Amino acid sequence: LAISQKPAGGNNEKIFHVYDTKSGNDLLRFHVRRDHPPQDGYYFNFHYHRFDDGYSGHHELGNIYWNTNV
Repeated sequence: LAISQKPAGGNNEKIFHVYDTKSGNDLLRFHVRRDHPPQDGYYFNFHYHRFDDGYSGHHELGNIYWNTNV
């Protein structure tokens, strides 16, 4: 197993992926989504996707709220 060395830049969700070094296939994909509702701060949703469900499920790790007034 190895961890990807090139996270996505910009506003993409990808933080890193765990992959099988022999096959090159991703096993786990760790992502963060940034939400910014109108008139509110930012919410960062940390989650991962799994190979065995076709990366379709969001498996929640936690949320962080950030605002300049916090």
